[in-house]
Amino acid sequence: MKGAAAAGAMALLLALTAGRAAAAPAASAAILASVINPPVVVPGRLAGRLSLTPAAAGQPVQAVLSVTNTGGMTVTALVGRLRTDGGAAVGAVSPAVVEALAPGASAAFTWTVAPSELRTLTLFALAAGFTTDATGVVPVAAPESEAVLTGIPAPAAGATFVYPSPARNVARIAYTMAAAGAVTLKVYSAAGRLVAALEEAKPAGVQSTSVTTSLLAPGVYVYLLERVYGAGGRDRLGRGRFVVAR
Repeated sequence: MKGAAAAGAMALLLALTAGRAAAAPAASAAILASVINPPVVVPGRLAGRLSLTPAAAGQPVQAVLSVTNTGGMTVTALVGRLRTDGGAAVGAVSPAVVEALAPGASAAFTWTVAPSELRTLTLFALAAGFTTDATGVVPVAAPESEAVLTGIPAPAAGATFVYPSPARNVARIAYTMAAAGAVTLKVYSAAGRLVAALEEAKPAGVQSTSVTTSLLAPGVYVYLLERVYGAGGRDRLGRGRFVVAR
């Protein structure tokens, strides 16, 4: 009996030893494979789209950059940037920063844009932040996207409008000249006091005259614009209004 037990114990020991010996090469192979082919780290990737909300003539528009993380890692410290190819007042971005954007999540950056020219403008926007790849923390950015702002529409022959409104530093009054000539512009406070008077030579076509409003008190102002043409023609456009705000 004792001999049989000893033989069984020896067989079990040999089996365990063989199993460990067989497992050791497999473990070593797994470690070697992980060194040669490390796990793939898919960094965060950004996709963006810029859109503009419709606005009335002469009013600011809202530019919205929608950003989505299409990668596999979180993007941190995400910020948005906007530029234009022409005259426009661009307000501060909101939010200033997105602290973290998880994979598959989206965020939106918004600006108020007030055009200051009578022409088409192109707006360009992108978002940038930081993500992680196999080497560590790296910067990441969305391709720059763009949208076209048609600027200030042309006023009808006998009409005017003011942009931006409310005005803060400058109010621009747009109108159309049938031929080359001159314009006289007078601005009155709500109490009827003359606060500005301008006379300018203008060519034919859509034109604008600027009124500095930075020194005017907030409130409603009335303007009268008269066109004088070289052949002696003269006409006065209807009374208009604009608002000065701070």
